[in-house]
Amino acid sequence: MSRPLIKQELNFSGDAITSGSKAYFPQSMRGQYVEWTLYVEFGASVTAGKFQIETAFANDPVSDYTGTWAAVGSTIDWAAATSQKYASVTGVFDLLRVNISTTIANGAVKAYLVAASRV
Repeated sequence: MSRPLIKQELNFSGDAITSGSKAYFPQSMRGQYVEWTLYVEFGASVTAGKFQIETAFANDPVSDYTGTWAAVGSTIDWAAATSQKYASVTGVFDLLRVNISTTIANGAVKAYLVAASRV
């Protein structure tokens, strides 16, 4: 059985959320959790957007890592305005981030993370 330990909104750097924008999972979560769910809430006027959870292994802090990242799980694709979608992955990961692979068009989105450990 698992129980939620982390519930948090993720923040994307910069004002515009365009293709290539990233939001990094907190450093304190590295290797500590085994179940991850990313929720994306698309605003009323959004007409496009795609998110992908990615992972990498590095001895550096996430802010210093410039190497290659690997996709984890399914993409979260925009389907309708004023909607919420999610993707879940299981595993112990080192670095995790969310990459926007298709620009969020015509509106705002929010991304939320829930993580749990096995108990």
